[in-house]
Amino acid sequence: HQGEPSEISTERRRLAEALLARVGPGRTMTRAWVTEMGANLENIRAVVADDEVTDRTARSLAWSVGQYDDITSAFRTGIAELKRCIDLRPEPGPDLVALLTLQADLLLRVGEVSDAERLTERAAAMAAEFGVPPWDDMGVIRTRGELALRSDDPAGAVQLAEAALDSGPATLRGQARLWNLVAIARHAMGDVAGAAEALERCLVAEQEAGLETFLANTHGNFAEVLIALGDPAGAARHQLASLDAARSMGQSVNVGFACMVAARFAMEEGRVTDAVIAQTGADTLIDEQGFLLYAGDEQLRSDLLATARAELGDEAYERVRAEGRATPTGSIADRSAEILRRRAAMDPKPGG
Repeated sequence: HQGEPSEISTERRRLAEALLARVGPGRTMTRAWVTEMGANLENIRAVVADDEVTDRTARSLAWSVGQYDDITSAFRTGIAELKRCIDLRPEPGPDLVALLTLQADLLLRVGEVSDAERLTERAAAMAAEFGVPPWDDMGVIRTRGELALRSDDPAGAVQLAEAALDSGPATLRGQARLWNLVAIARHAMGDVAGAAEALERCLVAEQEAGLETFLANTHGNFAEVLIALGDPAGAARHQLASLDAARSMGQSVNVGFACMVAARFAMEEGRVTDAVIAQTGADTLIDEQGFLLYAGDEQLRSDLLATARAELGDEAYERVRAEGRATPTGSIADRSAEILRRRAAMDPKPGG
């Protein structure tokens, strides 16, 4: 049996390399990639934890797992998985930079800003010495921009992103991430036209690169911008596209955002009960993942529920909220899609 350990090691290395080729950072994040990741998740996790696998392979696959956790709204799981890999394989290098910024991104999703800031500075210092991987060329800048957004400094986020975009060529993935940041920040600053232009550029980069996992977020951001520009029918169409993409890839937080927009449309139609149920479903989907809403989204949510309580009265309002909590989120998503379809049909499409 002397040959068995080396045979096992060879098989493990082969498995690791095969998984890297199929789902590693070099692959485009399509719906098929999400399906492949889900089907192989336990094997990939085992490879990442295997001390016979090289740091390069393990850290690359850990980044893919962290991306999958982010896409599927499993933020806390991703934070823990990335931390484990970083602690076990702390040798500085470009791939570790990518793990640190991704962990910081996930911490920002759940509102842990100080921990995210600490990791981002560590990543930035390492990037200055060792560089960044080609598959995450704008990771440090994008995370710094998100930190600025979460610290109520959208102008700082725009400055970071636009300086990076002006400084030289970026990958399509890098461009998409930076234009997305510009759009969110410009919208927060009240520059809605600038946000719309940034989202157009973001969508072009995503579609050219085949980045299907980004689309739900971008279409959802476009919906918010079009509402602000006075085009609710166009907003509803983008939000429907976001909802369809999010449901197909298990992006529960993006499904929650679609329900929030549907709730606002239902309120405008005078369907207060439908609005409260849609918002309650959104709350469930978003709260389950520990996602922290941006200040503007939290204000819209609070205003909608306060208006609904005033219109329904306390007793009826609490009854409807309880009904919303008791309704499966899949059913609420279906009802939200109906609200969005109805709103999208109210105005003709431009040129139609």
